Amino acid sequence: MKKNKREVLVYGSGGGRTFTAWLEQAAAKIAEYERQGRAALNDEAAYRAIMREKALYLAGLYAEAQPYLQTLEEKKRLYPASRLQAFSASAEQALNLGSVFYMSALLFPGDHQPGELNELEKLALEMPRG
Repeated sequence: MKKNKREVLVYGSGGGRTFTAWLEQAAAKIAEYERQGRAALNDEAAYRAIMREKALYLAGLYAEAQPYLQTLEEKKRLYPASRLQAFSASAEQALNLGSVFYMSALLFPGDHQPGELNELEKLALEMPRG
C-alpha cells in the first residue's frame, strides 16, 4: 500500500481477482468503516477519524480500481468507471471541506433509509459474476 500526495490510500495491482470480487471487497471495507462509525458515535474524535479514513479510502478507490477495470471489456467498463470516479471525487470534496457530515454521507443518497444498500454495494450487485 502506498499513499499519494493527498494521503489517499492507493493499493497495488489486481493480483488476479476479478473486478466484481475486488468491488465486493471494497464495499465490505466501507461497510466496516460504517460499522465502526456507528460504534463510535459517542466519541467525536474517534468518529471523525473513522469517517476521514472512509473518505480517504473512497478518494483512492478509482485509482485502485484501474487494474481491475482493465479486465472488463471497454463498453462494460465505462459505467462502473464513471461511478467510481464520481465516488472518489465526492470523497475528495468531503476531505477538502473537512466536513465530517459530508464524509459520513458519502455513498448514501438523501432519501437513503437504514438497512438499504449504499451506492457502492448497489454497483457491486450490478456487476457480472465469475
